[in-house]
Amino acid sequence: PLTDYARSKVNAELDLIKLADPDFNVYCLRFATACGASTNLRLDLVVNDFVASALTRNKIKVLSNGEPYRPLIAVDDMALAIKGVSLAKNSDKKFANIYNIGSEKFTYRIRDLAYEVSRYLSFDPEVEINHSATHDDRSYKVNFDQFNSDFPNFVPKQDLQKVVNGLERQIGQLIYVHGSDYTNWIPHIRLNALKLFLENKNL
Repeated sequence: PLTDYARSKVNAELDLIKLADPDFNVYCLRFATACGASTNLRLDLVVNDFVASALTRNKIKVLSNGEPYRPLIAVDDMALAIKGVSLAKNSDKKFANIYNIGSEKFTYRIRDLAYEVSRYLSFDPEVEINHSATHDDRSYKVNFDQFNSDFPNFVPKQDLQKVVNGLERQIGQLIYVHGSDYTNWIPHIRLNALKLFLENKNL
């Protein structure tokens, strides 16, 4: 883990595992980066941001040099994985585990992801990469074999094309409601929503 946020997650996992026993199973799910249309849509996640930017600015702008890898997972598949572990029966053999949730086929280098998102849209937005940006060490190529082996019926099924198509439909409708500056849409930008919450304003 490279950030305080990530370290706090690991520390929480370590403490939770200590509570596990045959009558209290503990499964820690390390999800890939979420993406996709949702009733609680976030536009500050990489794929969602790319689609929103393309629809409102006709441009996908990569602020980094695009070198890091990101595994992705559709929100529907996150729910599927949670369902799988929720239905798991208590066991005296596997009552605690930490799982990476995602898939190798849904892992992209950021710069390649930008072009792939562009390819699956119904129009042809410009793609701009910031080649002069400093290197980002947060690059993740992750092994998902353990979850796939233990929960074969609940592995991710969505692909990038389906995710992009769903986002294009949903975000296209939201533009008519909120206007074209998606960076100010509340509550779809998490930090803005949290700021309003802390200021005790209605969302």
